[in-house]
Amino acid sequence: MAPTEVDLKKTMQQYEQILSAISSFLIGVDSCGGVILWNPRAENIFDIDAGKVLGRPFKDCDIRWDWEALNRKISTCCLEKRQVRVDDFQYSRPGGGAGILGINLTPLINEGDEPGFLLAGADITERKKLEQQLAQLQKLDTIGRLAAGIAHEVNTPTQYISWNVLFLKDQFEKISCLTTEVAAFLQSLEGSESFSSQAAQIRELLSEIKFDQISRAIGQSSEGLERVTKIVAAMRDFSHPGSETMVDADLNRLITSTIEVTYNEWKNVAEIKTDFDPDLPLVECFPGEFNQVILNLLINAVHAVADAISEQGEGMGVIQISTSQEESMVKISIGDSGTGIPPGVQEHIFDPFFTTKEMGRGTGQGLYICHNVIVNKHHGSIHFETEKGKGTTFNIMLPVKQER
Repeated sequence: MAPTEVDLKKTMQQYEQILSAISSFLIGVDSCGGVILWNPRAENIFDIDAGKVLGRPFKDCDIRWDWEALNRKISTCCLEKRQVRVDDFQYSRPGGGAGILGINLTPLINEGDEPGFLLAGADITERKKLEQQLAQLQKLDTIGRLAAGIAHEVNTPTQYISWNVLFLKDQFEKISCLTTEVAAFLQSLEGSESFSSQAAQIRELLSEIKFDQISRAIGQSSEGLERVTKIVAAMRDFSHPGSETMVDADLNRLITSTIEVTYNEWKNVAEIKTDFDPDLPLVECFPGEFNQVILNLLINAVHAVADAISEQGEGMGVIQISTSQEESMVKISIGDSGTGIPPGVQEHIFDPFFTTKEMGRGTGQGLYICHNVIVNKHHGSIHFETEKGKGTTFNIMLPVKQER
């Protein structure tokens, strides 16, 4: 019995419902290259109505992605008549910003020799973000545990070396005073009958002792140990395990710890000037994630200053960090004397995977993480002021207390 028109309509409605319920986008292309299927999910992801593309050549669809790379995959799929997977395929989202697709290409076999193909896939940008964040968090967790262990191991010998140096410094001062008195006494005896050759030898030995150099060496050792102690304390603070709940934290101390642990990054590039509000209140936050934000911004500032120095050929740059309170908010500013952010990229700097740095110098995740931590997790704000050739300042606003 042949199907009636009602049956066909019912079948078509069921077919459309199935296509609407599928979470993946589906794009069908016939052997002539024309679009024969464009489901609602494809309309949502690419912001293109099915009516505008059905029956038209697939290559004329206004999707901003790497057509050349995709066509190579399509050729493989159709010529070898097998399914082809396209992983991490980048495209430009209609609303702006980069997105990532996972696509399966499947040949559509027809009566002729040339098959069409079906694109089935999904926007996996958010999943990739989470994977990147998880990988970074795991790496930071490992580094943090190693740093905590190193800090503990270094701290003990540093303490007794520091005590010994202080003891030597105190004893040296006493010996120095004693030798001064002995030298004066021998000077008073010179020329008298009681001034013997042995006394002359003692005076000569005293003159050979480099008391000024000894004093300078002890002073430098003491300063070095003080520096090591600060670094160890900073590493201990910086690598402290993150809390699952917010705690009241001293932001001035957290920022100081980050400056200390990044010393090797900026020591030959810039001078860091700080202007911390001594009366800054404790701020309710996730200390570990706040440290990560400061670390990312500080490293970005160092790179910007280094680029400016490279263009100018000499000199040292300046990185300024300040904290202040503005009513119920705390403001943290990190400014640099770098190259500034070009106008063409300013609107994208908080996008995931966006970077203007060369390969190996950045992943495009740093500022995205900063924005996510400050805005989404701490309900604050982050914005920047920049001028080409003058530098950039990032301003963070955090509430002192979170709203319940």
